[in-house]
Amino acid sequence: MYEDIVIESKVIANWRLKLDKNTKNRLVSSLLERDEKLLAVSEVYLTDVALAVHFTAKLATQKLHESISEIKKAIAGILRLLSGYAEQQGVIVPVIGVISPVEGMDEENLENEVAMWAADQDWHRGDFSLFYAPSGDETKVIYSLLSGATALWTESDKIKQLESKVYLKMLKNTYRFEKSTDEHRELMNTIIQSWETGNPIKDAILEWTAESLSEIDKITGEK
Repeated sequence: MYEDIVIESKVIANWRLKLDKNTKNRLVSSLLERDEKLLAVSEVYLTDVALAVHFTAKLATQKLHESISEIKKAIAGILRLLSGYAEQQGVIVPVIGVISPVEGMDEENLENEVAMWAADQDWHRGDFSLFYAPSGDETKVIYSLLSGATALWTESDKIKQLESKVYLKMLKNTYRFEKSTDEHRELMNTIIQSWETGNPIKDAILEWTAESLSEIDKITGEK
């Protein structure tokens, strides 16, 4: 399927984010607390049209259902986490997960699982897309996806970095129509007001949290 793809090594090298091994390991360990090497982040790629994460996965022969569930949950968490980091920098792009097996693993089993995950819209909710890459074809699959995206998007369609004031306006417009609790809306207002006045958002969130906990203590009668 990918035999005819010719990879421009310089191009894909420019797409690759320079993350060291420890950073990649921490991405996984923060969401997957198991000794077995069930999941690893191989590379992360970022272009002006997509953020792509290449995972290698291993389905444990024992407790198969449990390992599948944990891997699936960790992949979603990592993709959403990196997407959030990108948004914080004003880069809002489609997110892609490319999953390939570790050497010597039953490829068909993993391929079937990835296909089911990709079709589970209640799980990924359109936040990201998943693709399976056969062992040995990982780079070709990634190159094909990112090159294809470039071909499908016109220059005017490509997402460019947003100015803070534009992102803030989008945030206001989005959350105004979202159904949420009074507490959530209060927190969002706190963040927006802090952003508009130029005060540290982290300090505003910590202050709001402290006040909320104080109210809970009063209600429960705790000091």
